[in-house]
Amino acid sequence: MPRLKIDNLMNMDDRPTKRALMQAIGTLQGMYDVLLKPCNPTRSTQQNRFYFKTVVTAFENYLSQQGESYTKEQCHQIIAMKNAPIDVVNPVTGEVIDRVGKSTRQMSVEEFSEYTERAMAWLAETFGIEFAGPGLTEPAIAGKGMR
Repeated sequence: MPRLKIDNLMNMDDRPTKRALMQAIGTLQGMYDVLLKPCNPTRSTQQNRFYFKTVVTAFENYLSQQGESYTKEQCHQIIAMKNAPIDVVNPVTGEVIDRVGKSTRQMSVEEFSEYTERAMAWLAETFGIEFAGPGLTEPAIAGKGMR
């Protein structure tokens, strides 16, 4: 008889889901390695859409106006390196050998929100790219550093 294997994200606030899991566990026999851990929701699709459409695109457009050509992904990496840097450390010597931007994919909703706010503030302060609010789709470029 095949042994039950569950590798799934489950909402334990949903009574039918919880009940189904408890029933399945109640029928098990033999030894099992069980690991239950709380899930931290990662950034939302809406947050990600806003960030790339508004924040990253504003930076990409600004650079383009300056005669520079960078892809959206490159612009995202620059923003991440400046606003969520992590050190790359040589495991043998402990020496910091480089710095990269933290991946935003695994950021929690709150962490990604704070990151986006830092990125917007950095772009405003450094390049004069002003953001009026979450509904904004066309950021105003104040002209800091414009050619």
